[in-house]
Amino acid sequence: MDDFTKVQNMVATLFEAPLESVTLQSSKDDFVLWDSLNHLNLIMEIESEFNVSIGIEEIAEIRTIQGIMDLLKRHRNK
Repeated sequence: MDDFTKVQNMVATLFEAPLESVTLQSSKDDFVLWDSLNHLNLIMEIESEFNVSIGIEEIAEIRTIQGIMDLLKRHRNK
């Protein structure tokens, strides 16, 4: 399973959204359940699934699915 598919599944499950509604262009405004608590739940799932540690500044910057993918790419290139 590729990274986008993993993230897509996480977001769809966590925010109770149809899988096909989660695209690279999706933002937190597209999901009713993407609140501050679920934002942290998403961060913890990403850290666990991809074995990364996301900094405080990065947590605040995540607002889109593309942003998550960019973050993962940056962490892989460290």
